[in-house]
Amino acid sequence: MSPIAIELTRALAEDGSGPAVGAIGVGVFSDALAAGEAPAGIDAAFLAAQGFTAKAGEACVVPGAGGRLDVALGLGPAADVTTATYRKAAARLARAAPRCPHVAIDLLGAVPEHLNRPDVAQALAEGVVLGAYRYTALKSDPEPSHLESLVVVGPGGAKVRAALDRGRTVAEAVCLARNLCTPSRRPAGAGRGEARPAGGAFGAVLDRAGLRESGPLTRFLRM
Repeated sequence: MSPIAIELTRALAEDGSGPAVGAIGVGVFSDALAAGEAPAGIDAAFLAAQGFTAKAGEACVVPGAGGRLDVALGLGPAADVTTATYRKAAARLARAAPRCPHVAIDLLGAVPEHLNRPDVAQALAEGVVLGAYRYTALKSDPEPSHLESLVVVGPGGAKVRAALDRGRTVAEAVCLARNLCTPSRRPAGAGRGEARPAGGAFGAVLDRAGLRESGPLTRFLRM
């Protein structure tokens, strides 16, 4: 997976002069939705008709202006929200719009007082990168995510920008670890009908040529 570019902006330009996004995720608190309140541009009646209750981790895709996808992201009750809630919401956005190269997420502007905004920013970056992760090496018809960039909408300065960079770095490290823990090819002697070691685990010692053929392990050749 190619690195995802992440930037922070106060607001998306209404005149289209800013970054073009194919989908935007907006947060919805369940207690606000129960009272008939929904973010601007999102029809609460439409969400209700889709069975969306804004439960934490829930998502509902709503047709937006100009062909854009508006994704309502459930956050649960405002008093119960944690940074993990925001991480999960960001991951749901990445999974809800896998064919959109450029997406935005508008969750930083309404962070509850009991949470720290930079912590939430880091969680958003982690969630989007992890949500876009796909392991496709052993799939005959892989469908990788097309996500290339994320625009995070909301207030923030140097601390928030640093948190976004930190979140992306952490998530990329997790994705690398996932690749390293998953074989990119079937080990020798592991064909159908052949005996497997107890527990189903395989091990191999690779030389430089083997590392070159292994996929994600090639980066260790530069160390």
